[in-house]
Amino acid sequence: MRFQRIREFFRWFYRYRSLRLTPEGVRFLLLTLAVGVAALNTGNNLLYLLLAMMLSLIVMSGILSEQCLRHLVIRRWIPDRVFANSPTPVALSLTNRKPRLPSFSLRVLDVVEGKTVDRGIHVLHLPAGASVTQSYPILFPRRGRHRIEGIKVQTRFPFGLFIKVAHVPVSSDLVVYPALQPLPEGFLHDLAVLGHDQAVSRRGQGVGLYNLREYLPGDESRMIHWKTSARQARLMVRETETEDLRQVTLALPTAIPAGGQRFFEPAVSLTASLAVFFQEQGFAISLLVGEQEHPRHPALARPVDAATGSGCEPGLSSLGDAMTLERAFPVSSILLAGVGFLGLVLTGEIPGGLVLLGLASLVASATQAMALAGERLARQIARLSSATWNVFLLAVFVFFGADLLLISQDILPAAVHFLILLMGIKLFHLRQRKDFLQLYAISFLELLAAAALTVDLWYAGVFIAYVFVAIWTLILYHLRNEAEEARAAVQAGKELHDPSPIARPVTAQFFWTTNGIAVGSFCLTMAIFFLIPRIGAGFFQRDRVDLIRTSGFSEKVDLGVIGAVKLDPTVVMRVELPDQKAPIPEGLYFRGAAYDTYDGRSWANRLATRRLLGRTPDGGFMVPPDQTQALPESASVRQEILIEALDTTVLFGASFVESLKGNFVVVQRDGMWGLYLPFPSSARFQYSVRSIPGRLLEADRVAPSFIYPAFIREHYFQLPDTSPRVAALAREVTSAAPTPYGRARAIEQHLRQSYQYSLDVGTSVSADPVEDFLFTRKTGYCEHYATAMVVMLRTLGIPARLVTGFLPGVWNDFGNYYTIRQQDAHAWVEVYFPRSGWVTFDPTPSVPGAAPSVVWQGIGKIVDAIRLRWDRYVVQYSFHDQMAVAKSLRDRSETVRSTVSDFVSTVTGGLAAARAWLVEWARAGGWVLDGGLAAARAWLVEWARAGGWVLEVGLAAGALVIGMLFAVILRRRGRRQQQLDPRTPQQVAAVQLYSRMLRILEARGLQKSPGATPLEFARQVTREWRDAAPFVRPLTDLYCQVRFGQASFLSEETPKVHDLLARLRAVRR
Repeated sequence: MRFQRIREFFRWFYRYRSLRLTPEGVRFLLLTLAVGVAALNTGNNLLYLLLAMMLSLIVMSGILSEQCLRHLVIRRWIPDRVFANSPTPVALSLTNRKPRLPSFSLRVLDVVEGKTVDRGIHVLHLPAGASVTQSYPILFPRRGRHRIEGIKVQTRFPFGLFIKVAHVPVSSDLVVYPALQPLPEGFLHDLAVLGHDQAVSRRGQGVGLYNLREYLPGDESRMIHWKTSARQARLMVRETETEDLRQVTLALPTAIPAGGQRFFEPAVSLTASLAVFFQEQGFAISLLVGEQEHPRHPALARPVDAATGSGCEPGLSSLGDAMTLERAFPVSSILLAGVGFLGLVLTGEIPGGLVLLGLASLVASATQAMALAGERLARQIARLSSATWNVFLLAVFVFFGADLLLISQDILPAAVHFLILLMGIKLFHLRQRKDFLQLYAISFLELLAAAALTVDLWYAGVFIAYVFVAIWTLILYHLRNEAEEARAAVQAGKELHDPSPIARPVTAQFFWTTNGIAVGSFCLTMAIFFLIPRIGAGFFQRDRVDLIRTSGFSEKVDLGVIGAVKLDPTVVMRVELPDQKAPIPEGLYFRGAAYDTYDGRSWANRLATRRLLGRTPDGGFMVPPDQTQALPESASVRQEILIEALDTTVLFGASFVESLKGNFVVVQRDGMWGLYLPFPSSARFQYSVRSIPGRLLEADRVAPSFIYPAFIREHYFQLPDTSPRVAALAREVTSAAPTPYGRARAIEQHLRQSYQYSLDVGTSVSADPVEDFLFTRKTGYCEHYATAMVVMLRTLGIPARLVTGFLPGVWNDFGNYYTIRQQDAHAWVEVYFPRSGWVTFDPTPSVPGAAPSVVWQGIGKIVDAIRLRWDRYVVQYSFHDQMAVAKSLRDRSETVRSTVSDFVSTVTGGLAAARAWLVEWARAGGWVLDGGLAAARAWLVEWARAGGWVLEVGLAAGALVIGMLFAVILRRRGRRQQQLDPRTPQQVAAVQLYSRMLRILEARGLQKSPGATPLEFARQVTREWRDAAPFVRPLTDLYCQVRFGQASFLSEETPKVHDLLARLRAVRR
């Protein structure tokens, strides 16, 4: 029931609108459906981005087409006399009442007796506040009453996907008079012989002079001819000549004999032709139809074309202005193909030869379109015959088959190469409308292929450029098609007038309007992108990202492998700290893998057996504590990690990971609490981590010795055959430390202060790298320091292990995150304490790096921050993110609802307390209890008890709401009436002034008949009341010019008009 009401509401709201798809719209919807299926099957967010762009174009088509049809005022003037089988010009005016926005691509149609008739009126561009007037012929094949039911205005703007039609329900009944026919020459000769064209001069009331005679008593003084009287010294009176009172009676019998029906309509046509002929000769006509006489029948008056007589001339076209489209349109089409080609080139997957071929095709076609140097060569190539182009196309298909089967042996690279060759051919063969559509399809497929080949940040720039250029190209393509259709209609002779002016569409206003549409489409694209449900499972996604090679995270690590990557600046991950707005002052260590066994040259993990982590209710994974004592929740550190595609399955997190959450099916851990995925990820991914940093308890800090568990002794006391000098050095360094913690800290400080950090450790292989590092070279990097510390601690009976991972790297101030690179790979030591668990120690001294340029470092940070946002909110955007946003909105709405509820409760409680106080105050009184005040007190008590104030406040609020609704309804009704009676304020003023003149004349005995036009009535007034002619004629001319001729009624003309009316009122008859 609810959906039915909603549907009925939209039907009522759009009762004057209709919508239907164009062929281009059908193809676009099918392409949108195909992209949606691809996005659903692959889960590629860049395909979702393209899908959002296409959906935004559909939505913008509906919005912009509605804006084009809004606030349009249509006026149509049909002559008073319309004859059958005679083309009659009709004037039509279209005005854009919008204050700022123009209207595009309008077509006006008539609805006559239920049929839509295309009059061929095209308006490509109608600026805000502008008006255009056109005339077109109407032809009715038979006489009688005809019904013109209204007007339709349709538009296909902006992209030609839909045709939206606005119905203007202005119906009118039109009387079509009999067809006129030329009279026979013999009949006209006979009339001339009878003297029908000779006027009869008679004395009477008129205008012309008939005679002068002497003054007789009773003659009116105004008839005295003073000049003649003065000359002859006696009063002379002028006599006027009466109007020509020649009369003719036309008889039309209605009794039709048997078999004479076919002669009746010709007889009616002949009667009408005779009436027009005699009326033009000045005869007074009477019509005898059957036995009923109609003296001076108004239907037989001379037809006057009110529309053309009022200054409504056909508008002249500026079809030459369409050449501005001809210049802009091909350039934008080639630019669109260039943007799609650029997207493919930036992927780095295109061979150099194809890049040069595509670039040459674009440059040559652009020079031809813009008439630049080299145009002649491009035109010669474009003039190749169709057979030659077909041979080229066949060769391209052959190459595609060979590429697929022998060269690339993969469908995607082969298809990309095929698209580039096809684009090169099409750029030189842009002749018909379908050629441009095929070029647009090729450019879109290139952008689609680029989305499948990369997820880098540059794709965002290409996508934004493509959206803007595509909007421009599609709008120009649509307007060009409209201009060609209008020109074809004129050349075919379907119209007696030129289509409306194009008004130079490529102007500053058109430029900013189109850019505004592009900006709106882009914003709508991003909104749709974030709202589309991410239900794609990625079944058919094929990742083509090269994995970043890492070192130090396998189950066995040779000493020295980390040094190979210490100079590599490749970014491996970015880590956000949602709870921190600045870098953590204490050092973070992003833990990867840990090792317990050292054989003198390499480290190994004997506890590599992996176990699955358990799921949490919110879909995350809980890591069981490796520490003997958990720290409070407030000490945890939250991280959002975006990690690149690495060749390892290790999951990194700050020591020590408590839980993690991501788009993972399973997560594994080994015996030393390293976290792993089952397989390396072939694309960058994101996950969340919560860590609890290790802290040394005071009891472990001061304890002189410990008893370690058997498991710890078994795995973390192991030592290879090493030199006794190492153990002796350990005892020497820690001789002053009474506790295990003090010994560990002493060894850490000794290594930091007594050895030099260097990546240049030579190529010679030592039998004992630790002894060589401690006693010979005394230089090395993190692996040497960490290995030496672990070995020295174990010689003292302190359990320790080697850990590899990453240091935090560089803090990005613009994005509030750490950028971690390969060169931030690191190795450190974890020492076990029975109560505190594993505690981190880092014996490697800090080495200051070279100070980079401040400017370039700032630019790099900004670009990297943008890249992170691109990866975080576009590439990695998922269903979990949508659920998080929905949950956040729900929590905020609950907070708002709770706040409002508390406020309402507070107000209600305060009002209840005020009401109770009012009751008590009325009871206690303090008033003098005389008669009137006692009654008032009693009424006050009852009113307060009954809650009368609530009732009255409710009534007042209800009255206010009803009043506001009533005002809104009246305002909408006024707007609708204004649309149904679309007259300008100037025309309304002209009608009012003309009506005042008619009322003045009617009071003097001159009444305008319904069949008389304004000009005919003015001539009638001149004949019957000559003194009023100097006032009636200017008022009539002004009325016709403003009402029908689109002339302006200036404010300075108002006093003149009122003066004419006052002087007309003062004239006596």
